[in-house]
Formats: sequence, C-alpha cells, structure tokens
Amino acid sequence: MRETNTLTLKGTLTDLELTQVGEEFPLLRATLAGDAPDEKGKHPFYLPVQLRGAYAAAMHNLLAGGAHVHALGRLESHTWSKDGQPRTSTTIVLDTVKLLSGEHPTTAPDSRGLERLANGQNHAQLSGNLTRDPVTHAYRGQEHTRFTLAVKAGYGERERTHFVEITTQDPTAKRLAKGDSVLATGAAERASWQDKDGNKVRITRIDAATITPLARPGRPRQAA
Repeated sequence: MRETNTLTLKGTLTDLELTQVGEEFPLLRATLAGDAPDEKGKHPFYLPVQLRGAYAAAMHNLLAGGAHVHALGRLESHTWSKDGQPRTSTTIVLDTVKLLSGEHPTTAPDSRGLERLANGQNHAQLSGNLTRDPVTHAYRGQEHTRFTLAVKAGYGERERTHFVEITTQDPTAKRLAKGDSVLATGAAERASWQDKDGNKVRITRIDAATITPLARPGRPRQAA
C-alpha cells in the first residue's frame, strides 16, 4: 500500500554540486532556503535536497546558485549498520523543479551571505504507521512528542519503506501507540544535537503542526 509522501517547497537554491554515482547516474546536491510563514510569523529553513538521474544533469545546466524555485518532492530514508547499531538517514528528493519568474523579495544576507526567498513555502504531508510508542518531553516549557513513521512507497517487488522522524506539539500524538496509522502535516526541518558519546547528529525530520489518526482495515479509527 502506497502512503502519502509529498513536499511542496519554494525557496532559494544554492550550494549546487553535481556528482556521479557509479558510472552513469548523475546526482545533484543543493540547499533550498527560504522563510516560510506559520502561525508564529516567518520561519527560516535550510534543507539539503537532491535531484537524481538524467533530470539532475539537465537541471544543473539551467540552475544557478541563488535561483528562486518552486519544487515538489518526497522523503526517502536509507538504513545501515555502524558499530553494530542501526543508523538511518533521511533525504529530500526533488521530482520537479520550476524556476520562478520576475522579481521576488529576499531576506537580509545571513552569516554566510545568503539571501533567502522571503515568501518561501515549506509544506509536508506524510502518512504511515508508528514504529514505536510516542515519547513526550518538555523543551523550553512546552511539550513535544516524537515518534518514527514508517512510510511505504511503490508496489509489489518495488515496494520500499521509508522511516521518517516526526516531532509535534499536537496533543493528539500523546494518545497514539505503536502500529497506529496517521497523517502528519507540517514542515520539513533540519535538526542537530550531540548524542551521549558527544558525536554531532544531524537529521531531516517533519515538524508536524497537526496529527490526524487514520482508519486501518480491521481496526477502529483513533479518537481525535
């Protein structure tokens, strides 16, 4: 079963780097930056993104650092083992990129001298099943709930499951349990912290404004 996995982004594309994976697979890495409006005002975002294959090579010739774009994409995860412990990284893959025409307002230059798109957009929707019970903790006087969402993509032999970290202040999340199916709606963000061994950890996750329980065959829908 294919789940919802969509990102709608509008911002300034910078730090473009075109590389080859293997002999014939182009990979374009970049950063998409902007200021997206939310209920608290403007929220800046800096998201690492990728374009893949022939589309990456074609777009590299059209795009330039500082280009303002509208993009549609999705989240993918890759899991491996390091020192006997499972590790997961999450990547934003852009399927469609369109250049914006005309003049667009930008922010004042940041510490890197980058001007972000002032009227940016950062909207994400993912559906899937919780891989574990949610964990709630206090941060700066507010409760935040975290869990991992298993998001299926593809069909049959090409089906894959992507694991995406979700953080939210929606109290609905505290009433969920492992295996529940939900729709998370919010924004993609880049988060970083130090683990217990002092190593820097960086992840791409979803900061969900709303969590909507979904019905599953044979199971009643969770109360909102």
